[in-house]
Amino acid sequence: SHQTVDDTRTRCARGETWVIEHDGRLVATGTLEGPGTSGCAWYARPDVAKVQQLAVDPTFQGAGMGRTLHDRIAARARALGATELALDTSEHAGGLHALYGRWGYRRVDTIDHRPTVNYASVVLSKTLETPEETLARRAPGGAHRLRDDSTIEQGPGRYVVRTPSDPTGWLNEVVEHDALTDAEVSATVRSFAGRPLKWCVWPWSDPDLAQRLTAHGMTSWTASAMVREPGGACPDGVVRVDADVVDAFTAVWAEGWGQQDGTALRDVQRYLEQPDVRLFLAHVDGEPAGVAGTRDLDGGAYLFGAVVLPRHRGRGAYRDLLTARLADLASRGVPLAVTHARDATSTPILDRAGFRRVFGYRVFFGG
Repeated sequence: SHQTVDDTRTRCARGETWVIEHDGRLVATGTLEGPGTSGCAWYARPDVAKVQQLAVDPTFQGAGMGRTLHDRIAARARALGATELALDTSEHAGGLHALYGRWGYRRVDTIDHRPTVNYASVVLSKTLETPEETLARRAPGGAHRLRDDSTIEQGPGRYVVRTPSDPTGWLNEVVEHDALTDAEVSATVRSFAGRPLKWCVWPWSDPDLAQRLTAHGMTSWTASAMVREPGGACPDGVVRVDADVVDAFTAVWAEGWGQQDGTALRDVQRYLEQPDVRLFLAHVDGEPAGVAGTRDLDGGAYLFGAVVLPRHRGRGAYRDLLTARLADLASRGVPLAVTHARDATSTPILDRAGFRRVFGYRVFFGG
């Protein structure tokens, strides 16, 4: 088999080509095509990205550069929404089959490029995420508080919420973004027109992203994505929100989240209009004390919006809201509960409640 320079250039143009440079010399290369390519049924799946043309200069082989480059490409594929990374190689390349097997690949398909090449190929694929990781990564999208002027920019590797009327920054958020360079990060920050924003930095984000956001004067805190199986019974004092208690829920939501400008009612109404969202109200000594919600997802449910009024904290309302939601999910056969929590506040409570950490990340704020 032989590949011309023009063929190589054409294949590079199909995706993103990543390289390793050493003393001004390119010594390793690989090309990533995002999810949903062509060539065989496996490549056409919307959750499968493809890596090709992975090569290392013979002088530098055995130094770990191929694995280093591969792992960076795998992280990039995950950032683009892929849960599998696939490649194909000659059916006769036993050494490569063994190498990729050690890297976690398995055989999933066959492909025949003949007569372009003179051999048949096998398709190998590596799982980038467990089902729990996929659920936890996708969970925050769609549970945001929004305003009439809010817009959501959504696509492969990108989920950005912009709310021009919000001066606080809490309704302006970069959940995912495929920005890779200083210029791209700066342009995204500028697109918020001076308003503060949140920006999540995930384990699969570009390694330099945190440093770039810090250079923009943003500060950060750590958080965790956590899951557990639902179960238990609903405690006394917690009710699911209906017309009888919606006013009480709204009052607690407004005070708890600092929304004394009339926007709380719109938030609550929007949630109640969504069939996949359920809201809960907790009482302490008969007085409305805390609120929380769940949003059904494919394969689980996202726990969000939990807040207890300061005067009622330390009396079990947060725990009761958690228990009630887990019981509700269990009664409906939902297999997994997922939530995202600040490590300094909610994560220890969730640890004690039987949640397990799926991955940690950082949230930057400022701009």
